Amino acid sequence: SGDLSNDLPAGITGLRISDDRGAVTVNVSDDKKLRVSWRKKVHASNQQEADSYNTKTDVTATTADKVIVLTANVQAAGDKGVSVDMDIYVPRNMDIVVTSRRGEVNIAGMAGSVDINHQRGEVNVSDLTGNATLTLERSSARLQHIKGDVTIQGHANEIAVEDVDGAVHLNGEFMESVRLVRVSKTVSFHSSPYYTGADIVFVFA
Repeated sequence: SGDLSNDLPAGITGLRISDDRGAVTVNVSDDKKLRVSWRKKVHASNQQEADSYNTKTDVTATTADKVIVLTANVQAAGDKGVSVDMDIYVPRNMDIVVTSRRGEVNIAGMAGSVDINHQRGEVNVSDLTGNATLTLERSSARLQHIKGDVTIQGHANEIAVEDVDGAVHLNGEFMESVRLVRVSKTVSFHSSPYYTGADIVFVFA
């Protein structure tokens, strides 16, 4: 486990998070700091190996082009099964970009935009003022109380979208279910003719 707490430099507008294996949770902080705590799981055949993988895979934070780049570095252990769960607190108005391969992604209460590229897991976004764009590969997603537009693309399992003030755009293959509830503006739906078929429910009341 570990943690870091940094004052955000002036002019920082976004946070980019990369975590190949592990859960990512983003919440609103009550000040202008970036706070991160993480829990690491290391699979190894002995303590020496475990210590080595643990040292190689510490979370790092760097700054580039007005964006904080937060990296879990699990790929440094190769295929040894290191996973890092991160709890992140940032100011409300940050734009968030997440790249995640395995594990849940949870984002709540943000006022900027959210862009998530996710594989094999579940994405939850709630109480978002900006736009949400999700690119999924064998993932499911639930979005609630979104002020902006929602775009979901790729290959998804279960999709549930509720209370969107903007438009919803679905473009890809949807395998299990699609449920849209109370979307204020237009809904566009484009899917490959080869997708296996999802149960689709639109509720506009």
